[in-house]
Amino acid sequence: MSLRSSYRRLRCLQRYQCAAVPSLRPMTARHYSRHVGLTTAADFVRQQIGTCMKEWHRSCPKTPASTLPKRVISTDPSAIRLIETQGLVGQYATLSHCWGNAQPLMTTMKTLPDMLTAIPEDRLPILFIEAIRLARELDIPYIWIDSLCIVQDSPDDWELESAKMCEYYSNTWINIAAVTSPDHTVSFLKDRDARWSPVPFSLTEPSGQAYDLSARRVPAMHDPRQRGSLFSRAWAYQESALASRTIHFTDNDMVWECRYGTEMHTFLANHGPFGTSSMLFGELDDSGGLSRCPRLDPWCQALTRPT
Repeated sequence: MSLRSSYRRLRCLQRYQCAAVPSLRPMTARHYSRHVGLTTAADFVRQQIGTCMKEWHRSCPKTPASTLPKRVISTDPSAIRLIETQGLVGQYATLSHCWGNAQPLMTTMKTLPDMLTAIPEDRLPILFIEAIRLARELDIPYIWIDSLCIVQDSPDDWELESAKMCEYYSNTWINIAAVTSPDHTVSFLKDRDARWSPVPFSLTEPSGQAYDLSARRVPAMHDPRQRGSLFSRAWAYQESALASRTIHFTDNDMVWECRYGTEMHTFLANHGPFGTSSMLFGELDDSGGLSRCPRLDPWCQALTRPT
């Protein structure tokens, strides 16, 4: 295939993302694994947190401990339970998820004493189990999950806790976003959808130099079916915007987002599939990192005055 005809083919792949720049030098896509398991996810997150701790990520927090939310879930495998923290300082994760049509396991005034004693893992939905296991694999002792950590049938608790949502997501060490899980019954550690797999092809320059390349589809921002169920929730934008670090689990990839930028697990760096940084943050700050968009401030203030 000639270079000119190859470029015509590339133009036809408008909705694909290329893993090489043929006019400069050959570049290879990272290994694309169809399955994302706990170990793969934890290794990727650890790598990205390690990068976040570097000095050039000045906008990313370096201190893991902060004042814990009023209630958190212990990730200890021998004692998964709800804990009332009473001002305890520690490290915690948060979960962003869709409730969907299926009601998740919830804490109520009646079940609160039992939840404080123990939460048998077989009572938890798969999405909660995976989030707890991922936090545990990352040595994070606590996780905040809305349906478990807020007493759902207590108007007083809802009013107090919803007013602290900005604080909880701002102080989380990492936010786990189950982007394409429509409810708590759908796993986010799973096989990727085959339609997002890379497509191999080749380019040949006039000099005769040949390149083996790969391209793949990029989800369309305007299509909720491709972007993911989570971003149909207004709360999800708040949660991802406030968190300093979010790991997005999508049907096509894992996408890391921090104050500095985005990083995909298997393909080109800094080209996240939903452009979350450009939507949620402003321009680069003086440290080279992404600064939070000032337009979020009134939103955050409004959320502290629940109705």
